[in-house]
Amino acid sequence: MELKKIYINCSTLNRKSQAIAERLNFIREEIIKDKEFLYDLYNDHIIYSITHKEQESCVTSDAQVEVGNISCLGDKVSK
Repeated sequence: MELKKIYINCSTLNRKSQAIAERLNFIREEIIKDKEFLYDLYNDHIIYSITHKEQESCVTSDAQVEVGNISCLGDKVSK
């Protein structure tokens, strides 16, 4: 079975997670209001995604996502 789509779900307050998703060319799909109650506040979440076809067509100089064989060249993470 081949992966078709990968999602990243992060708080709008989590700038580092947003930066990772954007650097890896994930597309911002939507914002979910009041998704999480944390530290006495409701926080919104951003949903990012990338499909297998989108991943194949967008390779950048510092990062690459390989669906099915996960790797991130910029951070030297592989599986």
